[in-house]
Amino acid sequence: MQVRKAPRFEKLIASGRDLANQSVSLTFQDSAANNFEIELSLQSVPLSIFALANEQGRILSTLPAQERPSVQAIQGTGIRPALGEDGALALIFHLAGGGELTMEFPKTAISGLAQALTELASGADRNRYH
Repeated sequence: MQVRKAPRFEKLIASGRDLANQSVSLTFQDSAANNFEIELSLQSVPLSIFALANEQGRILSTLPAQERPSVQAIQGTGIRPALGEDGALALIFHLAGGGELTMEFPKTAISGLAQALTELASGADRNRYH
């Protein structure tokens, strides 16, 4: 399999959607200020998000807290509980701009999620936050 490598993207500068083609586009800028657009089918968006977040987490977990780079945060507007297609427990994260991201969790993780949200709401133990 031949793979053509794009340059390293430094900054996300725009996003778009093509309703007729059912795709999402992202426009990035490289270190030389050149702009590049990639287009993703709707089917590949959720796993692309997961892959990016997963690989980022693997790198961040190797860095001491003081060496972690600042990252662009995703702006959320709410969370709603849901059931996945197979009855799995899920949360739908509502994002600024109208987007949604559905994440399924094993039942054993739900109590930990509830505890983390309670702690976040109370603002306790800020030293534990990223």
